[in-house]
Amino acid sequence: MTRDGWSTESSFQPFAHNIMQHEFYSGDPYKIQAGTGVFGRILDLLNAHYGHQTAAYAVNGGEEMLTGSPLYGHSVQTLSTTAPQSINRLPTLKNMYDVAKQLNGIGQVDNSFFGETWSSKFASALFDHAQVEEIASIPEFNIPDDEFPVSFISSSLKTVAENMRSRGFRKVDREVYVVPDFGYDLHFGNTLSELLLPVNDAMKKFVEELKSQGIWEDTVIIMGSDFGRSLTANSNGGTDHAWGGNYFIAGGNVRGGRILGQYPEFGVDNPSWIDRGRFVPTTPWDAVWNGIANWLGVRDDPGLDWAVPNRGSFDKCDLFYDSDLFKDGTCKCDSGCPDAETGYRSSRRVPLPNYSLNALSEIGEFVATVLSKDSTISSFGCHGPNDRETTRAIDQTTRKFFCERLSLYEPSGIIITPPSRELSIVKGLRIYTQNNCPKCDVVSFILEGREDSTSDWTVISEGDLPWFNDPMSRNVWGEVIDSTYESGDTNLVFVEIKLMSNNEAFLQYKITFSKVRDPQSKFIQLAELELPGVVLNTEPM
Repeated sequence: MTRDGWSTESSFQPFAHNIMQHEFYSGDPYKIQAGTGVFGRILDLLNAHYGHQTAAYAVNGGEEMLTGSPLYGHSVQTLSTTAPQSINRLPTLKNMYDVAKQLNGIGQVDNSFFGETWSSKFASALFDHAQVEEIASIPEFNIPDDEFPVSFISSSLKTVAENMRSRGFRKVDREVYVVPDFGYDLHFGNTLSELLLPVNDAMKKFVEELKSQGIWEDTVIIMGSDFGRSLTANSNGGTDHAWGGNYFIAGGNVRGGRILGQYPEFGVDNPSWIDRGRFVPTTPWDAVWNGIANWLGVRDDPGLDWAVPNRGSFDKCDLFYDSDLFKDGTCKCDSGCPDAETGYRSSRRVPLPNYSLNALSEIGEFVATVLSKDSTISSFGCHGPNDRETTRAIDQTTRKFFCERLSLYEPSGIIITPPSRELSIVKGLRIYTQNNCPKCDVVSFILEGREDSTSDWTVISEGDLPWFNDPMSRNVWGEVIDSTYESGDTNLVFVEIKLMSNNEAFLQYKITFSKVRDPQSKFIQLAELELPGVVLNTEPM
């Protein structure tokens, strides 16, 4: 499209605020998915087809960008920069809240479709509000007012940062926030530099906060607008509505420091030049949405066609893919995504904040060990112990696990997957002494976790156990172990390592027995292994 054809070839009216805001939010110029927003469609897919737990939040506007298809019905929540207010503050009926819940509770078979839809939305709104109130009451999620600058945009970003602190509480691993800012329609003077100062200050603090939460690498900030501005001034010294503009994305994982697309040549010789320094865009927003959708987890062409319905108007290599935008991207225009055909579920894990024990109790259950006796367990580096001998490591008795090492110089250990298929956070490691072989004791360990069988192992802790130079007394064979999260069985002999600073959530665990008390011992023996911790009330990511 050039200046000679833009007025007839475009499917909408450029230069008008309301129309261009709608086009930016929807990402659907031909209304293939009418009534939806680009991130609403992406979240639809991530939740319904790729197994992610998603959320959508608007701060001071922008809900249109987050609205999904009625087929999926995910909610869009509005975040207020002030403390949440209680519902029905001036009730005409004392128990109105309970009555409302009862009226909109479990429906009858002959209820109307419209009535059931209303009740479902109402109940969802009540839940969302109750959750917002509960989050506001938990100190770990609150940021003191004096830690962020004072400005409209800073207040909005502080609200977003606080809500991001609660992502583990809310059990989400993909979420999108829309944060509008206003006041840039500068027809009567160019004060852009002054307007951007509070934005810069707010962004600086926001990035610092995300780094402290450990999620800067897992966050992307996209700056956009309804349109660019004319490069030549009007008679008031200001600028007027244009079309093409320059925008940015930022994040810890972004391949930054580059300009993507075609930087324009100025002047009438450029076929994209309309007049007064207004340009027909040469890079579509569809290119950006394509790469962002990739990175969030939409990998296959049918999914991308749903999320970015206008992408088919461009050559594939005119679009951006996650490898163009992000350091860990793997999708390319000529080869697609390597995992597109495997029912992709991204292994990118957003780490949980450093919650206090009280906060963790709100999102999970503290247990004596996350490894129940029904867990799937296998050994490595051992001469094929039978299943009965291997499961003794976690059978909640002092019947001993026995490993005859394949080599004195190769690692040995066990891999365990709890049966609940729920993520857990390990807060310690306990090993109970076996009955008769002190020289066979494990004295050094490596504890690792991962969220599924295709992910890389992450080291949780490693080192020597406290009994490295002090063989402890022996437990009697076959005793039942009665332990709690707070303590091992005090009637038995065990050694324990505390891992209170760990907040990494995993589904599968690997324990490598890196040293035995007698380095020349062919055998490794222990009575029981426990990993006290928190089992989270959520499905695995």
